Amino acid sequence: MKFNSQNNNNYDHYIECRQATLSDIESLLSLLHILFDYEEITFRENKHRKALKMILDANQKCIMVAENHEKIVGMCAAQLFISTVEGGYAAFIEDIIVAPAYRKKGIAKKLIHKMEQWAKKENVYRLQLLVHKNNTSAKKLYKLLNFSSTPCEFMKKNLVN
Repeated sequence: MKFNSQNNNNYDHYIECRQATLSDIESLLSLLHILFDYEEITFRENKHRKALKMILDANQKCIMVAENHEKIVGMCAAQLFISTVEGGYAAFIEDIIVAPAYRKKGIAKKLIHKMEQWAKKENVYRLQLLVHKNNTSAKKLYKLLNFSSTPCEFMKKNLVN
């Protein structure tokens, strides 16, 4: 998916959305570092590199990237799971991030749209995601894209550090 978008400085930049490959890992790590700093998650490069390789090597997954003249400026990852509620596949979207200089230009919206297209091809019934409780701009975008809040609360238990 290719599109031109106007930025706040009134110059055009060219964006192409595509599925990530193993050769994109360094750029993806840079974006994850930005995201994890915002979410106050300790960045552990080797751990995150391993996870990205696992996602890219796995079936039933997708990492979409947005490129500006061959520079990756955004990403969105999703993985499938079987939902008993839906009676079929659902996809969990994770790690939506756009580089700060490229925000407010519709790139996250385009990445999510491209992820929706991928999910439909995979016969996914539902997309779901988590959003940081203080990330008001992301919440606004997700509501604009017809995501809705649920009464569920995210809880976790780490088994391995």
